[in-house]
Amino acid sequence: MKKFTIFLFIVMCGVGCISKEDGVSEIHDIESAMLKAQNACGQTSMPWLYDLLQKGEEDRLSMAHNGSYIGFVSLVTYQNKSVFYTNFMNLVGGGRMFHLMDCQGNQFDASVAADPAFFQKEAHKKENIIYSSAPLEFFD
Repeated sequence: MKKFTIFLFIVMCGVGCISKEDGVSEIHDIESAMLKAQNACGQTSMPWLYDLLQKGEEDRLSMAHNGSYIGFVSLVTYQNKSVFYTNFMNLVGGGRMFHLMDCQGNQFDASVAADPAFFQKEAHKKENIIYSSAPLEFFD
């Protein structure tokens, strides 16, 4: 618990030091993330994902959700299906830590994978992260 508290403190300090000017990049861009997701899913609208990303951005900029949405969203391909992996801190409830969802925002059953750690390994690859409300150095 002590290590988690220290990690959380470091994350919060790092996020607090990010200004809008020096922290803007493609990984913090909701529109870019939405385009990648919509292209991968063949959809024009994904309100469930937009809501998650918006909350992540609000937490990144002003801690509007008490840090519950500090983390990242990855887009992983499994058997030609797009699967979203969310890793938001979930400090005070409401966040989504280690959730897998399909293109419609429904829970995806990870037990279908032969390797139970497949989704976590793939999700932590920088090339699969479509949005992050924290610096990516925290997720190496």
